[in-house]
Amino acid sequence: MTDQVVTRAQIVGELKKLRRFGLPRIREHQDELPTLSLIAQQAHGDTQPVHIEEVLREAWHRLGDGPHGQTAGILFGLEPGHRGGQPAALRSKAAERLGYYSVDTFRKKPEQDVVESFAEQVLAVRVRQNLLERGGMDRVAAIVEAIEALTTVESAELARRLRERFG
Repeated sequence: MTDQVVTRAQIVGELKKLRRFGLPRIREHQDELPTLSLIAQQAHGDTQPVHIEEVLREAWHRLGDGPHGQTAGILFGLEPGHRGGQPAALRSKAAERLGYYSVDTFRKKPEQDVVESFAEQVLAVRVRQNLLERGGMDRVAAIVEAIEALTTVESAELARRLRERFG
């Protein structure tokens, strides 16, 4: 099961669906979230909605307290006080949090950037789980695979951290 290919685009698509129906209604729409269910199975051993939410919370915590983390927390109802909010109201609050006066301006690009960043972190939860399951040279292969999947910005950050640690 861990060998199934999971792409960021699949995760982005499912996150957009999730945003429309909201976190409290995962159970009713779980069949629309096969990729998130797979990741929950791999990370927590079960596909129950509570495990999907655990994956989302792990990814949200990985984003941190910066603008993308705060915005993702609002958009997806993970931040306290926003669970079950209407998508339009959550979008408006997220736009306000990022400093956009117009929700339309926020929807054009910044919202997509936040969703993609969040998807990257969901994918990172999966990669981390795959690394924990592997050993020896198989683990090295998994690390190389993860490095190859990095975006340009992430590659630059990896290089910076490696120079800092070993340089």
